[in-house]
Amino acid sequence: MPTLATPRLTLVPFTLDLVQAALCSNAELGTLLGVTIPDPWPNSDYRSTLPRYADRLDRQPAESAWSYLIVQRAAQVLIGDAGGKGGPDSAGVVEIGYSIVSAYQRQGYATEAVRRLLAWIRQQPHVQQITAECLYANRGSIGVLQNVGMRQVAADARLLYWELRATGSAGESP
Repeated sequence: MPTLATPRLTLVPFTLDLVQAALCSNAELGTLLGVTIPDPWPNSDYRSTLPRYADRLDRQPAESAWSYLIVQRAAQVLIGDAGGKGGPDSAGVVEIGYSIVSAYQRQGYATEAVRRLLAWIRQQPHVQQITAECLYANRGSIGVLQNVGMRQVAADARLLYWELRATGSAGESP
């Protein structure tokens, strides 16, 4: 499970011990990671998935390679999370998701983290396509997905759907 780095960020694999710490408290997670954790992390949607994620990691520890905590290195603060919603499915599709704590939004962190995540995902075996979805009203997320090279392929009453081919020439980057 690699730690991924960008100029300003470290993406730390969200391993079972870290998930269990997060389930206990942000203070416990912060101590384990050696970082400060802002009060609004994780958002309520993500927090509700943590017990299921812990169960999945208990059965399949390698799944933590697909989920990361985003640490802003200069301040040593956890600013969000990003990752694939599991490894590739039988068609080679990986869906990604991400969130950044509101105090750190609109500073390019999401784009930086997602760009690095996509580069890693594209190197993984069996991945053919990367997808994402976001709400119509989420202008920030729309900007991130456009900035990393994803293209909108569909929409419904609530959501916009995005995709990116995982394969390309060796010099191509998302």
